[in-house]
Amino acid sequence: MSSDISEKKKSAMEFMLAEHERIQQLKTKEDVQAEQRFNFFLTITSAAIGGNIVVLQIVNLPAQNSISITQGILLFLLLFGLTNQNRLNARFIQYNIYNQELIEIQDYFAKLDPEISSYLAKQRRYIKNASYKSKLAKSILDRFRGSITDLTVFSNSLLCSGITIVTLAGIGYSSANLAIWAIITLIMSTVVLYAYNSIMRKLLSPFSF
Repeated sequence: MSSDISEKKKSAMEFMLAEHERIQQLKTKEDVQAEQRFNFFLTITSAAIGGNIVVLQIVNLPAQNSISITQGILLFLLLFGLTNQNRLNARFIQYNIYNQELIEIQDYFAKLDPEISSYLAKQRRYIKNASYKSKLAKSILDRFRGSITDLTVFSNSLLCSGITIVTLAGIGYSSANLAIWAIITLIMSTVVLYAYNSIMRKLLSPFSF
């Protein structure tokens, strides 16, 4: 009987270790895919904008047609960027699910060994003490990390700003006014896109963050 219990516990431990490794691999895969999507997004954006500039210089089109074409390209790129941003929100949620599963695996081993329990308690205490005391401070300082999400939001904000510049330039705004509106659009777009991320993550997440 004791042998059967020991075998079951051994099998359970082997399963937990294999599951831990599987989840870590899934997290790594999520990171790689996120970077690949962002790099592809940057490549497409650079090629589309660069190609548009070259073609408009070669082909002698009326100003209004050039503006319409440029607006269409920037709008398409923005939709592509927003799709990429939505995928990153899904990645954020999936990442937290993975982390929760890893915590449960750690807790399983902590119940088996007091030394593991003590180690995990200290580790989690260090992480808690190292966390930001203020949500505002965390929100501001996190922006300087340059994560894939931050870069995607900034890229989408630049596209919004570009659409504004092209549209207002077609109306006849001066360079000074264009610069002002570009900055205003960039700031407002960034705020709105971060707010959108926060709302979507709370709506779709099975956890409370």
